[in-house]
This record gives sequence, structure tokens and C-alpha cells, in this order.
Amino acid sequence: MGCSASKKAGDDVVETGDVKINRINDSNKTEAAAKARAEADVKAKAQAEAEAEAKAQAEVKAKAEAEALAEASAKKVQAIVRGNADRVKVELMKHACGHYRLNTQADTFGECMCGWPKGAHSAEAFSKKAAKPEVKKVGSVELREKMTRKEYCRCERYAVNLASANFGECQCGEPKARHSPEALASEAAKATRVDSEEARAKMVQKEYAECTNYQVMMGDNSVAFGTCVCGRPRAEHSEAALQATNVSGKMGTTRMDSGEMRAKMVQKEYAECTEYQVLMGDNSVAFGTCVCGRPRAEHSEAALQAGAEKAGKAKRQESGEVLL
Repeated sequence: MGCSASKKAGDDVVETGDVKINRINDSNKTEAAAKARAEADVKAKAQAEAEAEAKAQAEVKAKAEAEALAEASAKKVQAIVRGNADRVKVELMKHACGHYRLNTQADTFGECMCGWPKGAHSAEAFSKKAAKPEVKKVGSVELREKMTRKEYCRCERYAVNLASANFGECQCGEPKARHSPEALASEAAKATRVDSEEARAKMVQKEYAECTNYQVMMGDNSVAFGTCVCGRPRAEHSEAALQATNVSGKMGTTRMDSGEMRAKMVQKEYAECTEYQVLMGDNSVAFGTCVCGRPRAEHSEAALQAGAEKAGKAKRQESGEVLL
């Protein structure tokens, strides 16, 4: 029959009218449920947003109320303080204070800090002294308990590492400040004296120059001051090299006689004039110019001496003629 839902094996599946209706109903129900869920989600979201907005407004209102309360409290406290200060001022306007204190900034000499002159104060106002703060002595144990405990290293005995580049570093590698008082005390108690040879062996050997006689290089401005003739500075020379310089009596300098000094100096070129005579009566030339046309500084000592002798001889002759 057409309405029969039975089928044989191998026959095609035929959808009947009832099944189709049921399928349509199920599809409608599914869509309606999805629509209902969507509407519920939208409603829940709107409600959450409304609750959040209400909460934010409540927080803003509470904050405004707290600020208003704080402002009112501050104004009340200020009013109380001003009232107390005003009462003190009014009281001081009636009479002088009971403790005279000189106001060094006042225009009137001897005026007190209260504004009244010195003569308006009573005898008791001058005898009162400012109350000194009570000083409480604290014991060392109590003071240590109040102070923060400092963390020290685990080293039990502080010993200076002489070969270390850091000053005061212990042989454990930690600085002196990181050691406990017990470690420092044990080092002081167990300190041993070391002879000079042992101390030199522990110290880092300094490399010196191979020069055995330190002598300062003179006349060369391109090198640093104190450079030896070997090219190395004074600090890189050994004590023996410096001592050898001291023994030789040179002390970094060399004494030379006048002849040797003149030979090393640059020879100055003089004029060929052999007798210096001042050119007189010509204002167009510089003062001191010789009759040869060269200045006095360009004449040799012999020319100057010859000119002086001739001038002296002429002067003696003139004076003789006058005397005659």
C-alpha cells in the first residue's frame, strides 16, 4: 500500500507524508529554540550592561560623597586651627607673653616674638628657659636590635690579598666591608709580621727598563718631560738606575763649560761692520742704528767694544780741548 512504511531490501527509500510533516515540525522547533536562545542571550547581555552601568554610577556617587566628606572635614579642621590661632593672637594682644624671645627680624629693637616690647614683659618671662627635649640613652644591645642586621660573607678570618688588584680585598675574594666583626678581630689577633724578602715575593714584580743610568733627555720638546735618553720615562727605571744617576752627580742634568755651551748653541750672524757708531741727525731711521745701516743688536761684541772705545777716546779729546 502507498501508506505503508515497510520496505523490502534493495527498494528505494520513499518519504511518506507523515514523516515529511514530522520533519518540518522538528525543523521549526529547532529554529524556534535557537531564536529563543538568541533572544535570551541578548536579554542577558543587556541586563549585564545595565548592572555594570549601575555599579559604575554607584561607585562615582560613593567617590563624590567621600570627597565631599573629606573636604568638609578639612574645612572643619582648618576652622578649628584658625580659631585656636586667632584666640592666641587675641590673647597676645591683651598682654605680653610669659616667655621673652628676641625677634631679630623686627623693625623695633628689643621686640619679642609675641609683638610686645621688652619692657612689657614680666621678670618671670626673662627667667624661663626653653624646655630641652628629653634625651634617652639607648644601650648598644637595644640599638643593635633596632638596626637592620647586615649580611656578612662566610669567611671566618679576614686576610688581605696583596696580589689582588682591588684594595683591601680578602683572600676569599670578598671586600673588607663584607666581613663580620669577628672575622676582622681574628685577623687583628692573628696578624703576623713578614720580613722584607717574603713581602717582596708576594708582591707583584714591576718590570723596569733595561737602562742602567737614568739621564734626562734635554732639548727635545717632542717627548714628555722626564724622559730618559733611552726613550723610557723616569717611573720605568729601577732604583739602581736612579741611584747610579745620583752617584755620578748628574741628577738628570749635565754641566758644561762656556766653550762647549757656545759650540752647541746656534751661531748668530752679525753685521760685517767692525766699529759700531750711532747714526745721528737722521730721524727717518730707528734709534740706535749704526752708520752702516744695521741696528745695534746685529753687531758683534768686538764691534760694540771698538765703537765704545772710539767714542770714549773722542770724548776725552773733546774734554781736553775744552780744558785747554
